[in-house]
Amino acid sequence: MQIETGYPYYEKHHKAHEELIERMSLLILEYDDNVDSPLTKKMLIELIFEVFFNHIRTLDKGLAEYIRKHPNIKE
Repeated sequence: MQIETGYPYYEKHHKAHEELIERMSLLILEYDDNVDSPLTKKMLIELIFEVFFNHIRTLDKGLAEYIRKHPNIKE
């Protein structure tokens, strides 16, 4: 959708998604090896916080605002 709407911050947003996916993949491997580790649990909580409170409230919100301000752009 970002490419189709001409979102000017596509590269930054796409890179942020790739980084989150990479962190999540590494955390899944870590969790499988150390399910009871307090450090692993802390890392999981930090990642959830990052996704929901930082990424969604900034980058995704910015995309939504862009789309609302440009209603004539076709998807």
